[in-house]
Amino acid sequence: MGAACRVDFYIVDSPQEEAVELITCRLVDKAWSHGLKVLILAREQAQQARLDRLLWTFRQDSFLPHQALPAETTAPIMIGTPALQLPDGFGMLINLCDEPPAAPDRWQRIAEVSSKEQQRLARTRDRFRHYRQLGLSPDNHALAAPG
Repeated sequence: MGAACRVDFYIVDSPQEEAVELITCRLVDKAWSHGLKVLILAREQAQQARLDRLLWTFRQDSFLPHQALPAETTAPIMIGTPALQLPDGFGMLINLCDEPPAAPDRWQRIAEVSSKEQQRLARTRDRFRHYRQLGLSPDNHALAAPG
């Protein structure tokens, strides 16, 4: 594990998946504004499709150049699922899955986004412990649900 990998957990004060997806769009927007290429790892194809639509509409004045995998070309922001081949060359991974990503040292930053739904929160705690076992010191951020 490279020392440069930073892991942040963002826990949205809501049990709703829609709140997690809106927070994900805000994180993507912030990372993109800082020049990071972002790979979003959605839980399944339905979430991938929702995020693809939401990245166009979550803010009126926002343009986030993104594309869903699989794709012939790569955009600075890509959305994939665990079943797909994930491309290299992205500085940040936003993980919405219940499992930690394989080879977390592929990224400079990993953002783990979760809701307060009890089963999701339990799996989030497991991922937190996993990163600690790898020698990383993840940070926690409690976020209000978008309103």
